[in-house]
Amino acid sequence: MKPALITFLMIFINFGITAQDQPGTDEKVITVAGGSFQNFLPLTAGLDDGNAYVSWFRSEPGGFKLYLQYLTESGIGAFGENGMLVSGHTQPTSLSYYDLCAGKSGAVLVFTDIRGSGNLNVHAYKISPDGKNLWGPDGVTLSDDSNEYLFNPLIAKSDNEGYFVVWSVSSDNPRIEIKKVSSDGAKLSDGQKNVIKHSNEESLTAYSLIPSDSGAVIVVYGSSTGMFPNMKTTIHVQKIDKNGSLLWGEKGIIVHDEGKINISMTPSVISDNKGGVIISWYSAKYITRMQSVLVQKVTSDGRVIFEKGGITVTDNADLNQFYPDAALNERTGEIIIAWTGKNGAQSASSLLIQKISSDGQLLLGGTGYEILPMSEHDISAPNLFIEDDGKEYNLKLVYSYRSEGKNNMLMLQKTGPFTDGKNDAPDIAPAVRLSTPDADVSRHAGFTDKTGTLRLFWESESTGNRTIKGTALRADGSSGY
Repeated sequence: MKPALITFLMIFINFGITAQDQPGTDEKVITVAGGSFQNFLPLTAGLDDGNAYVSWFRSEPGGFKLYLQYLTESGIGAFGENGMLVSGHTQPTSLSYYDLCAGKSGAVLVFTDIRGSGNLNVHAYKISPDGKNLWGPDGVTLSDDSNEYLFNPLIAKSDNEGYFVVWSVSSDNPRIEIKKVSSDGAKLSDGQKNVIKHSNEESLTAYSLIPSDSGAVIVVYGSSTGMFPNMKTTIHVQKIDKNGSLLWGEKGIIVHDEGKINISMTPSVISDNKGGVIISWYSAKYITRMQSVLVQKVTSDGRVIFEKGGITVTDNADLNQFYPDAALNERTGEIIIAWTGKNGAQSASSLLIQKISSDGQLLLGGTGYEILPMSEHDISAPNLFIEDDGKEYNLKLVYSYRSEGKNNMLMLQKTGPFTDGKNDAPDIAPAVRLSTPDADVSRHAGFTDKTGTLRLFWESESTGNRTIKGTALRADGSSGY
């Protein structure tokens, strides 16, 4: 699961809500990775039973090293107090994105390093629940040791035959390479032959990889032309069958090619649970330069469901819209979107949601529903989770808040209940502070298990130490491992 970059918060009286002190206390939060070393970039992959794999990089003498922990649903670590070392091979001086997925047989991590020749290569490791290196002590090397810049390796489970891994290549021959790996670590497809390639003038960046049907996967990626600040980025969707072949043409299905996309923008992508994908992103209109959040759905057979260019989640043209995240009501096909609103000067922030029906109607009115009103605090990076009892549902929003001169804080906002298909104004519970006040939080990742428990992990810095923290938030309102 992709981590969220976050800027965190304390809730003040002028919000009209009160920040509760739980579970942001030591007894409600576990330390997944601590000690005297600095820990970075947590990812998590959860199982239905509430068990979770959590990975991170640790800065040690000699460079960054990759670690993994396997936590039971009660928060007990199977791999020792500070996890197990997955790879101590040489990393560049700066870290790049990596990925993690998990199932009953174990967790698979994909990442880049510069072992051996000094070139960046993509490697995959599979770790069993009892800590065995199932693909050997040095994993499986997937790329071909070329003197090119490789970045954004992504992984998704294909079927019982294995996993798909894709990564982006920045060079005179820009492309996205595709490799399939069997469950026992054998390479089943050739990354040099199975590629997404446009022209040499188009740089390609893989954003997200989602399992589809019949052993296929769907990759959402961007193609960019021109130079910053006049770069133009187009968003594409491509389906890859179980043999690694492209099913939707050379350039896939284009879902966005109008307006200006921020170079740092990464779309939010979730499955529609029928083999298709739901994509949300933000883009500036050329005339007003105000940022708008847009949503599109592509089915498993390649049909684009909403209007060309995507649905705009609000008709408020005076509001900048950033950082969308999506969740799905599986019973009705309704899509719920959360995003950050900012004024034109981007000096004040708010938090909003919108419900979109399966046929593209905005169910919370043209402006959406305001969870936190505009204030001169920095609110960003909302992550959206559904808590569903089969008849109606509540939303849990985990987001960042920061007031001037204060630490970034991790917050939880619960709102609901929502009724299927209705334009209902939900109750908004008091905000809950998840991180301790003395901590500065920068990234988080989480998942909801089959009991409705939300399990969250985040990067926290306090008194010069950077640790990985975690907590569990149950449907009955109790918290802590």
